[in-house]
Amino acid sequence: MQNVMLRNKPLVGLIFVVVAIIIWSIFQNKTHTTTDAHSNTTSTLATDVANTDVNNSDRTVTPVTSTVEKNNSLNTQVADNEPRTVMGTRAEAAQVKQWMVDRGYLYADKRNNDYKSYDDDTLRKLAKEGDVKAMLTLGDLYTTDPKRAVEYGIDAAVPLYMEAATRGSTYAFEALARTLKADLYLIPQSEEAKKAGALELLAICNTASLRGDQRPNDVTCGAFKSNNNIQLSAEDQQIINQRSQKMYDELQAKRTALGLGDFDNSVPETVKNYFNQTKSR
Repeated sequence: MQNVMLRNKPLVGLIFVVVAIIIWSIFQNKTHTTTDAHSNTTSTLATDVANTDVNNSDRTVTPVTSTVEKNNSLNTQVADNEPRTVMGTRAEAAQVKQWMVDRGYLYADKRNNDYKSYDDDTLRKLAKEGDVKAMLTLGDLYTTDPKRAVEYGIDAAVPLYMEAATRGSTYAFEALARTLKADLYLIPQSEEAKKAGALELLAICNTASLRGDQRPNDVTCGAFKSNNNIQLSAEDQQIINQRSQKMYDELQAKRTALGLGDFDNSVPETVKNYFNQTKSR
């Protein structure tokens, strides 16, 4: 019996090698499949914005159609297997991102990082010349950088944000609301003053909605209301609506005086879908 096994030892070794190769091949296929599936999952909002190239917004991806679908006798609609994010397909995400860039969202365009390298004097000079990105960058620096916050703070940032809003930025409302939100409950004040401040903050976000931008209302002010358990009465909502309309009218009047015409409040369907997606998350 031992002699038989010894004579067949090379054959047994060969069988083990073949089996090992088959197992390795199966494992490799599973690994690639898992990796591909993972790379196609929905990204976070920050990753969506960062990974969509605004300069390639006209690029489209051809949908992949399986052989089974091609041969389907019922002629059902071909499935679009293109990877999607919360912003939609690659082309849709590029359109959403461009809309955000046009409305001053600094983090939506990597090219805005250049402004962070400018010194304050250069940014102030550009802001005086009407550069909206410089206004927003300065406002953010005045409220987020510890040293500048002490020297300048919100009092210097508010005029910059409002000027940027006059010139078409809706990110200015988000930035202003974010700044006010951080200080509202940190500064000792009466409950009446806190409520008035909260309604003003919510009116700022609502003004962005009048411009067609739901993000400040859904995200910044949505989190503010949720975290502070704020319940608005019908009277409160009326105050917010009236204040935001007044703010909008004042900005439009100033814009007209500058010869800039009416605000562009158009919102593409891709952006509306994006807002619906982020609001439901």
